[in-house]
Amino acid sequence: MSINNILNTAKLGLFANQGALRVVSHNVSNVSTPGYSRQTAVMVANPGLQRGGDGKSAGDGVHIEQVKQQLDNLMDRRLQGGEAELGRLEGRDRFMNMIENVFNELDGDGLSTRLEKLFTSIDLLTDNPTDAVVRDQVMENAGATSGFIKRMYNGLSELTLPVDKEITVTLDDINSRLKSIRDVNLAIVRQDATPAKALDLKDQRRQMVMELGKIVDIQTIDQGDGGVSILTANGIMLMDHTYAATLSRGPGSATQNTPQTIRVDERTGDLTSEIKSGTLKGLIEVRDQVINGDSGFLSKLETLADEMRWRFNRVHSQSVPGGLLQSRTGAIDLGQNLTTAMSGLVTDTTQSTYVGSPVDLSRVVNGTLSFAYGADPNGTLTQANVPITTGMSINDVVTAINANAGAGVTASVSGNRLVLTGTGGNSFGVVSDASGVLAALGVGAFFTGSGAASMGVDAAMQAKPALLGTGRFITTGATPVHNDANNEGAMLLGDLRTEKFTLFGESATLISHYGTIAGNLGSEQSRNQAEMTSIQSSQGFMRDLRDSVSGVSLEEEMTDMIKFQRAFQASSKMVSTADNLFETLIQMV
Repeated sequence: MSINNILNTAKLGLFANQGALRVVSHNVSNVSTPGYSRQTAVMVANPGLQRGGDGKSAGDGVHIEQVKQQLDNLMDRRLQGGEAELGRLEGRDRFMNMIENVFNELDGDGLSTRLEKLFTSIDLLTDNPTDAVVRDQVMENAGATSGFIKRMYNGLSELTLPVDKEITVTLDDINSRLKSIRDVNLAIVRQDATPAKALDLKDQRRQMVMELGKIVDIQTIDQGDGGVSILTANGIMLMDHTYAATLSRGPGSATQNTPQTIRVDERTGDLTSEIKSGTLKGLIEVRDQVINGDSGFLSKLETLADEMRWRFNRVHSQSVPGGLLQSRTGAIDLGQNLTTAMSGLVTDTTQSTYVGSPVDLSRVVNGTLSFAYGADPNGTLTQANVPITTGMSINDVVTAINANAGAGVTASVSGNRLVLTGTGGNSFGVVSDASGVLAALGVGAFFTGSGAASMGVDAAMQAKPALLGTGRFITTGATPVHNDANNEGAMLLGDLRTEKFTLFGESATLISHYGTIAGNLGSEQSRNQAEMTSIQSSQGFMRDLRDSVSGVSLEEEMTDMIKFQRAFQASSKMVSTADNLFETLIQMV
């Protein structure tokens, strides 16, 4: 081996170890960079050339064949999958606390407390049916209860708006991230086509994909040229070398409460149901399942309010106030369709064909409506019976009352409300209503409205608590008798406290049903937080595991630095030694 070969070999050693030290320096510099993967210089010995005729050869030094990253792709994919689920749970958690605050049961001032106060005042009314002060208390507590239900409904409805708006903001964020990843992806493809591989750009892209995956569930496919494609979990293309999808809101369906769809590049089709995890999924779940939807808390509150209104009205419409009536106007608007049979009316307020018909008309059954009337409320009264069928329209009900109630009671529609009037100086009251039509049409209603949002107490009764029905007619033979001190109506209202009825597949009292709803909310929130804590722990473990493979260890870098530094010094010494050899040879000549 010539001295020149020694110099050349030493020079290659200097270059290789200098390059390795540069890699170590790069690792140390990026020790705190999120998503950075440790790089290592792969050194390969240069093969020696055969010299002389004995077939022996010596090596020709070393070179850096490549700089590679310490990666475990399977671990990265598992970490990405966990981030998507964590994003979903975090998206839900931010709004679950707000929903719980609407129910306001934690500080003992929620709906259950107000219902208890209402029933307690009704119990007092049972003992003192003619006491004006107690009647005022009942009206006050009824107003507080209906007002709280209305506020709860409005609170939940108003929560839907920011959630829906955040979905739109999240879609814009996804679009922006897809374009950024596409640009980095294209730069990687171009650089990987050269000898200098785009290792750091790949780390940057990997981190960007990880962050995108926390927002929406995605999958990546390697394209073999350094680039990747991004698809939804169900295979819809979101990004390629030159393409980045645009997610946008599309129109909802015909029903009023169906939210806007999510579309890709404004193509027909809804992506909403195909999103399985990520922050976007969490927001969609809060809007469509936690708040709205068949099992949403807004829907449950609406169902509970409807049942409560119906049961109170059903009892109160058949009760008698302190004195018989000259006239009574229904508390519920009759809507725009008075000629269609009650069984054929649309009473679902969420349907586009709903025209304001009283929602409780769907509960009316075939039965008899009975009035008692007379010139002297305390004298002999006459009973008139009116057959009601579900095949009747609202106008037919008016006609039937006028045809069957004799001359004592007439019905009419005024201001789009049903009005009953005692005629010929007669006062009247309702003996019974087996059909439920009066409760449905709001005559003698306790609560008014067509849902939780519009729930209230009959305005006429609030203005004049004497209209509160506390008694029932006592029928002796065929003659109904009125007694001011009768408290049977108040007792029946009080019985609603313990009456069980089936809602959500369970038979329970009104307060128990509400307690179940509030309990379900608490359980839902606790379950969400427990799952979130579990995923956070799991992700922390996975990150530590990834760092053990791909992270930068300063201790390890220090060791490598010393090793390469010593190798560099040794190569330098070889150059010095070769120089000495040259000098010795020159001196010998």
